[in-house]
Amino acid sequence: MLLEQITSDGEQDEAQQPDTDQNPKKARLKHKKKNIMKAKLGSGARFAAIANKAQGEYEKKGMSPEHAKQVAGAIAASVGRKKYGAKKFSKLSAMAR
Repeated sequence: MLLEQITSDGEQDEAQQPDTDQNPKKARLKHKKKNIMKAKLGSGARFAAIANKAQGEYEKKGMSPEHAKQVAGAIAASVGRKKYGAKKFSKLSAMAR
């Protein structure tokens, strides 16, 4: 937000405000993550979101859509197992079926 000051002749001047690169507080706010509602755990929507994102990236690299879908599913499963552990991830996948 720029501060404005009224000069003696009635015109408005913008006060010199440091750039966001120099002002660390503004830089942090600029890169702050948005508060996004996540799908309920075990619904399969989180897995599908990761798989779809990965599939799109692999298709951009020139992979066929079928192979990209297969690789993306494997990546999403790998991430889920690392995050939640094999036991809990298998329970979550059973809930999503």
